[in-house]
Amino acid sequence: MAAPYRVLAIDGGGIRGIIPATVLVDLERRLAPRPLASAFDLMVGTSTGGIIALGLTVPEGEHPRHPAERLLDLYLSDGQTIFPGGGPIPLARSAWVREGTRYSVEGLEEALARFLGDTPLTAAFTDVVVTSYDLAYGEPVMLASRPELGDVSDVTMAVAARATSAAPMFFKPQVVTSGGRERMLVDGGLYANSPALLGYLLGSRAAAREERPLVLLSLGTGARPPHDPLPVAERAQIRDAGALARTVLEAVATGGGRLVHELLTRLADGDRLRYWRLQTTVGPCSFTMDDSSPENVACLHQRARELVAEKDRDLSAIAHALET
Repeated sequence: MAAPYRVLAIDGGGIRGIIPATVLVDLERRLAPRPLASAFDLMVGTSTGGIIALGLTVPEGEHPRHPAERLLDLYLSDGQTIFPGGGPIPLARSAWVREGTRYSVEGLEEALARFLGDTPLTAAFTDVVVTSYDLAYGEPVMLASRPELGDVSDVTMAVAARATSAAPMFFKPQVVTSGGRERMLVDGGLYANSPALLGYLLGSRAAAREERPLVLLSLGTGARPPHDPLPVAERAQIRDAGALARTVLEAVATGGGRLVHELLTRLADGDRLRYWRLQTTVGPCSFTMDDSSPENVACLHQRARELVAEKDRDLSAIAHALET
């Protein structure tokens, strides 16, 4: 049997990117000395997942620049740089409701510059696609390392990362001129917070063309605990426009991911498609995507380590499938 076409898909979720980053550190350890980027033919990501995918595929000569552990450090060390003072606050009294965005892009752009530099997107070590949405033209956009994989390729990795992670009301849009259009790009989570279906569509096309089976690994960023209601204080604030927008964005992200997982589970047959979804709840941690407090960062990291321990058998099977 031909070697599988291997796809990694990583959800959006802000600071909760700690969870998939931790999983990838463990997976790279299992694949050592092979770098993680060489174990996949395609990486797709949305928002924080897009940043991770791009970070893993930055080239350094003939090798990827960053191991997965370095990307995890981005979240553990730079959370407060990206989301200064982040977390639940009295939204109706916050400046970001009046001014349109809660955060300056300076912290985010500084972190992206350090990790991605001015590397062209087309130079990616492994094919990579990240999602975004164009407010100017009202359409989804894919930024891809190869033009045939998406809509925009003539940008740097840092610009692609800004575009996929420009969550409305958190960061201002990323303006990109490409193909004769001036685009206003925001977070791809507006339509594909879980990009696993996109990974399946792109991957199955390539796998069919090359007569290869498909291996798809989808990584979540943590969900609310089952049946956990919105706290009373937050429910009271939903009348506020900013709080309502945050709640709606979280609902879109959660509902879409469940639907995609259900569909791919039904499609997986163990022959043409082998599919894994590694996801957990945030447990006692905050679900808020910008809660960068040291306590929440530590909580999410612990929750991620628990997921790795719980999924030890799956991770061994995934590593074996990637090496086949």
